Amino acid sequence: KDHMRGVGADLDVLHADIMMDASGRSKGCAIVEYSSAKHAQRAINELNNTELMGRLIFVREDREGDSAWQGGVGGASCKVYVGNISWDAAWQEVKDHMRGVGADLDVLHADIMMD
Repeated sequence: KDHMRGVGADLDVLHADIMMDASGRSKGCAIVEYSSAKHAQRAINELNNTELMGRLIFVREDREGDSAWQGGVGGASCKVYVGNISWDAAWQEVKDHMRGVGADLDVLHADIMMD
């Protein structure tokens, strides 16, 4: 989640969920939700092809529209998909990276999603 706050840590990350398989192993991807569509777009622009734990991640709009998140604080347009995450990454590393520039916005929630 921290990774998704971005370079200066000013993107408002509401959720960072690393997807896990039934055995508890990371699938190497995450869904990150921001407080606004503007922050989600900035994350895509600023954080795509950045390095997290030695791997280049890719960030794009979340196209799945998980119904469990519908009606949340920002809605589906506020979510991004993050791929190629290290299997060893914890939600905290993702959260830290995804904050962006500035370090002035708080993260409200982070989880690890299990199948």
